[in-house]
Amino acid sequence: MVIYIGDQIFKCGICAKKIKANETIFQEETHLRVFCSTCKSIFPKKDLELVIDLLISHNGFFGQLKHSAPEQSIKDLLIKCREEQKLTMQEINNLMMHRALLYGITPKQFIKKLELLKK
Repeated sequence: MVIYIGDQIFKCGICAKKIKANETIFQEETHLRVFCSTCKSIFPKKDLELVIDLLISHNGFFGQLKHSAPEQSIKDLLIKCREEQKLTMQEINNLMMHRALLYGITPKQFIKKLELLKK
């Protein structure tokens, strides 16, 4: 759904950027969070729901740690998740994807890096 805004100030539910009054914002039918045109162009429609769900459930926003800390490799994220106690494989997958999002890694990039690790 496309929403045109007047005087209200919104923040993108994915990257937390302030959305200006003259910008178009977007909203999925299943979520209350809105997102900016930049995030809409970065994430395919099928990934938007996953990204929003992970950021809502684990907090943070896309690229939050991109400039404030050195990017961790996917392998480091996997090792760190393995050290977490009593996590199911689904929980590990969710945590790894969330951490990747915080470092500005898209789901597509994340999957490519995991495939490279398998080789």
